[in-house]
Amino acid sequence: MGAEMVDIEMSAKNLRDQVQKIRERGVECLISYHDFKGTPPLEELRTIVEKEVEAGANICKVVTFANQFQDNLTTLRLVSELSRNNRVVCFAMGKLGWVSRIVSPLVGADFTYAATDKAVASGQLEADKLAAIYKIIEEASQR
Repeated sequence: MGAEMVDIEMSAKNLRDQVQKIRERGVECLISYHDFKGTPPLEELRTIVEKEVEAGANICKVVTFANQFQDNLTTLRLVSELSRNNRVVCFAMGKLGWVSRIVSPLVGADFTYAATDKAVASGQLEADKLAAIYKIIEEASQR
């Protein structure tokens, strides 16, 4: 159908077979893991990415829920460590997760998510606000 990338949930049935079929068509596969209740320990997040890689992911996506500010640090550490050898997208959802949404690409994530109009997820920023934040960061880094 002309897609360049397909996002498939890690819990999908026959994941490896589906990933193989997607990749046989020359399409990249992003395998997603979501934890809507919290942020597992860093070691568990590493294991999740390993399983995504084993299943054939071109990009590994791990999204958790921030119950405390420190959960941002856990997701950012995962990106910082694993983006050297893997394409990774990782951040935390929720009102406390906005920090990781902004910072994750700055520490190695392939990209982050923003709303085109009005935010649809807790902690999500609108694209124009995110662009303004990145502009401020860029200007500050040039000083």
